[in-house]
Amino acid sequence: FGARFCEARVFSFFVAVAAPSEHVEQYLSYAKGYNLTNRMPLYMKVGKKLSVNDTMWHMRNHYEGTWLDPRNDVGAEAWQSPMRLGEGLMWKLGSQSYVNERVIGTQYAGWNIVGVQRPNKRYSVLWFGADDSTFSLHAPIYGATSRIPPAWDGADCMGRTACREKHHLVGTIKDFDFGSMHWVTNMIANYAYSRYDQVAPAVKSKLAELEGDLFAQVEAMDQKLEAHPQLRRSQLDCEAAKQATEFSFNTAKRLHEVWLKFYGELFATFVDGYKMTADPDDLFSGVRKVTPHWSETWKGTVANATGTHYMVPGTGGQCVDA
Repeated sequence: FGARFCEARVFSFFVAVAAPSEHVEQYLSYAKGYNLTNRMPLYMKVGKKLSVNDTMWHMRNHYEGTWLDPRNDVGAEAWQSPMRLGEGLMWKLGSQSYVNERVIGTQYAGWNIVGVQRPNKRYSVLWFGADDSTFSLHAPIYGATSRIPPAWDGADCMGRTACREKHHLVGTIKDFDFGSMHWVTNMIANYAYSRYDQVAPAVKSKLAELEGDLFAQVEAMDQKLEAHPQLRRSQLDCEAAKQATEFSFNTAKRLHEVWLKFYGELFATFVDGYKMTADPDDLFSGVRKVTPHWSETWKGTVANATGTHYMVPGTGGQCVDA
């Protein structure tokens, strides 16, 4: 079912970026996997030039606003989640097979990257993110970087536990460690999975804030890397590489600390199913707990599925013992 699991992601990206003249919607039947003869082209003309930041956000795509959007059926549960955890991409009921959508931003990811060659700058930049691209904070790593902080270090192990243990790296796939950016990102992502329409917007807002600052910091660093006109070319290259490494190392180190602190803030904000907001009139804590009520659609889903099981007697319905 390759079209539904693979090309559908390309279709969703095309829907978001293609020029109207491309008429992307004509390839929906192909993306569904229903009509494989209606082949979608390899590339399309975009409606406007894409930025690096645009690319990062398109990697957080879950088919929103398309026929494939998984947030609008019973599988999304109360919090309109696009994720389907645990069951895998296909499941069966009797002899019939069904799919769970393979969205772009997914829990299956180990890491994600946006590589930028930048021929008019001294160095390329690799924007590296751990785990699910939906909720990963990207660290800008200059192409000349020769070392990275322990929280991000992979030692070319590709996540293999024995290799990570051999190199004394922080955390493995089976050993949790707050010092690992992989595990910190997983904590944030999995917390967002649990109450998606409440927690995910808060994470994405923080990502927009931090990554927006990072673009400005990279731009400022680019200017520093072109300085030192008094140095010979060989000296300049050496000094620039050293500065690029220090910038990448220190930035990545700080981002791990920032993201870990943000997890604590996020957890406290949404703990126990509420949303905590500031309330200066509350003399006890200075905050209040707001209940994020279920949507009418989800209430109807529960009521229709359970009949009178949860019905309060005398509130408009008739309770019958089954």
